[in-house]
Amino acid sequence: MKTEEIKVANIECNACARTIKNSLLKIKGIESVEVNVENKLVKVQYDNLDRELIVDELDSIGYPEVQVK
Repeated sequence: MKTEEIKVANIECNACARTIKNSLLKIKGIESVEVNVENKLVKVQYDNLDRELIVDELDSIGYPEVQVK
């Protein structure tokens, strides 16, 4: 099982968190999703899945990843 933390700038509220969680949990291989609204982090646990699929799904629902430098 892999765990990934993805920074997403435009998480504003619990409705945003619900949208992200519901969308990501539809992807086969994702075991759990936690969204921290305050820190704007999405924590995903998954198996046998490419990280880019997660990032692409976030982007498609309007929550693009922030590239941390």
